[in-house]
Amino acid sequence: MVVMKKISLELKWALILGIVHLFFILIDRLFGIYEFESISKIVFSGIPFTISSIYSFTFALFNIKSRRLLGEMTYKAGFKSGTIITLLFLLLLPIIHSLAYLANPNYFSDAIQYAIVNNKLTLEQAQFQYSFTFYLITNIIASTFSGLLMSSLIPLIVNKLKLKAEQA
Repeated sequence: MVVMKKISLELKWALILGIVHLFFILIDRLFGIYEFESISKIVFSGIPFTISSIYSFTFALFNIKSRRLLGEMTYKAGFKSGTIITLLFLLLLPIIHSLAYLANPNYFSDAIQYAIVNNKLTLEQAQFQYSFTFYLITNIIASTFSGLLMSSLIPLIVNKLKLKAEQA
C-alpha cells in the first residue's frame, strides 16, 4: 500500500498514456487505417501518437514536480519518475493491444494479404511479422526505448522550465 501511494502519480500518468494510446487506435480505426486499402499509411498514423506521448510525458513530469516535489525536481528524480511511468505503461501494453485487436480483428490478416499482394514479404515472413505476438513484442521494445529516451531527456526540460502556475 505504501508503494502504491509513492507511485500513485506515475500510475495515473501511465493510465493516461494508455488511454491516449487507445484513443489513437480508435482514431486509426475510424479513418480505416487498419483496412487492407490503407495499411500502407499505418506508418504515418504513429506520428500524432508520438507527439501526444511526448506532450503527456512532459506534462506528467511537471505534474509530479509540482505536486510531489514542491516545484523542485532533480534530474535523477525526473528520470526515476519517467522510468516508473514507462514500466507501468509496459505492464498495460498487453491489455491495450488486446483491446486494439478486438477493435480491429482483421488487421493481421489484411496486413499479411497486403504484404503478399504487393510483394513486400513471402507468406511465411508476413505470417511471422503480422502476428499478435510479434506485434506485442516489437511494441514493448519500442515503448521501452522511447520511454527511457523520454525519461532521459524530458527531465532536462522540466528542470529548466517553470509552468506559469509555478511562477505565480
